[in-house]
Amino acid sequence: MEKLKINPKDLRIANELSQVEFWEKVGITQSGGSRYENGERRVPPSLAHILRLTYVEHVDLKDVTRDSIEVSRLLKAEQPDLYATLIKEVKSRRRHK
Repeated sequence: MEKLKINPKDLRIANELSQVEFWEKVGITQSGGSRYENGERRVPPSLAHILRLTYVEHVDLKDVTRDSIEVSRLLKAEQPDLYATLIKEVKSRRRHK
């Protein structure tokens, strides 16, 4: 897994959230999140990815299911041209919101 440069405190401040609001959204307690923010604990790669999805990509984790991930993988493997077209459409729609 690639190493992501994620500074959770900067992300939290940029999103104008309290520690409780920020960390609760990704299933971490405020006290646990505080340890990541002040450097007492290193942010593991899996948590860095979750933070990026949640606060950079703005993915609501409640909407992600195993089925949706598996369908996406299958579509990418079996119909790469269609997958690429759909990705372009999604990005286009996102820009026009």
